Formats: sequence, structure tokens, C-alpha cells
Amino acid sequence: TASFVSFGQTDSNEQTGLDDKDAKIPQAHALHYVTIKNLLPKTTYQYKIVTGKITSEIFQFTTAAPLSGQTGFRPIIGSVLDKDTPLESAVVYLAIADAAIQSALIKTEGNFLIPISQMRKSDLSDAYSLTPDTVAKLTVISEKGQATLLFKLGNFDKELPTITLGENLDLTTLSFDLAKFDLNGDGKINATDNAIVLQNFGKNPKNEQSSTAYKKADLNADGAVDQKDLDLMAKQINQ
Repeated sequence: TASFVSFGQTDSNEQTGLDDKDAKIPQAHALHYVTIKNLLPKTTYQYKIVTGKITSEIFQFTTAAPLSGQTGFRPIIGSVLDKDTPLESAVVYLAIADAAIQSALIKTEGNFLIPISQMRKSDLSDAYSLTPDTVAKLTVISEKGQATLLFKLGNFDKELPTITLGENLDLTTLSFDLAKFDLNGDGKINATDNAIVLQNFGKNPKNEQSSTAYKKADLNADGAVDQKDLDLMAKQINQ
């Protein structure tokens, strides 16, 4: 159905928050995601959800105080497939023990990005301290199915392996090398991964910005898939 959120400080009807996929008029979607922006810090708001002809009861939330610092960690970046096709509609949740849950809407080509530079404790009282050994759980929810992925923040400095609906993967035991060089996500470093580097060899990075395969094949992250990347992969295969 067509749905939206109405909210305000003293009255839940003061402002309207549309689905992130909508421009000016609520549209019908099977899955909704609303981002409420420009909220005041340390302020209590009332809100309700309007979906079709049904209106929820009125709820409340209180915003947190601004944070003075950042965690220093890059955003969590990844992509989701429905079999061999990029997933078009889904919400991805990032859960870390005792931290506030983060989320993002799947964008074009099944991609998502979740900032964690200002991760907060679950009660929003202060910043949450992240380390490379921090275990995070991603949960993908869509009308076509779900998927989960467990991983350590320090094992993926660029982006996560591609997630496929129906999978429930635990990558917390992976070494850094396997996480980086296992380009097809089959748990091994072999000729198949080398073939992915070869397939992307010599391509122009300016034309490959949206290609997940290209980014993964650029093993040394210098903006080009070249002999250096092949040499790095060869060392891993020969170990």
C-alpha cells in the first residue's frame, strides 16, 4: 500500500516523512523505508504510521545528543543478489552487540552503504567503541527472501563479499587473506579467483565505478587492475 510517517514535537501531524523511494506523493510498495531528517538533538517526538486507510497508535522517540568524535571506520559497503540478479528492493540491518542498530535501503544494482563512523551505544547515551575484532551481523530483508552475514569489521577494509538471498554465512573465522582474495566467496583462493582478476584486467577504472567485480579485482586498491594484482593473487594461490 501507499504509506508514510507523520511526526512532530507536540503533535504527530506536524510533518510528513515519505518513503525514501517516493518523491512528492506516497506510492504503493511491498517494503517501506522512511528516513526522518533534520531532527533536533535531545528532543522527544511523537509519530504514527499511516498505511492505506489504517493509522497506527501514536509512538514516541527521543533523539540523542550530538557526538564530538568519530570511530574512524569506513562505511559498510556491499551488494545483494537474488540468484544471479542484483536485488532491487530490500532493507539491510547492521547489528552489533550493545550498539544501536543501523540500516540502509538497497540502491541501484543491489548495492548498499551503512555509515558506522558515528556508531552509538544501544541507549544512544554515548559513542560505541569499535575495534577490528568487533563482530557484526548483517540481515537482508526483502519480499523475495532473507539472508544473513556474520563478519569482523577488520577483515573487510573495502567491501563485503556479495550476499545472495537464502544464504546464512559466518565469515568470522576467515583470515584477512581469505576475506580479501576469495573474490567469488566460495571459501577458497584458487584459479577461479584468478580468472576474475583476468576478466577485469586493463579496464578503465573511470568506466568501472559501478562494477563490484572490478573493485574486488583491484586487490591493491590503486585504481587499476593490472599485473600487480595478478602477482598478489598468484602468491596467495601458490601458498
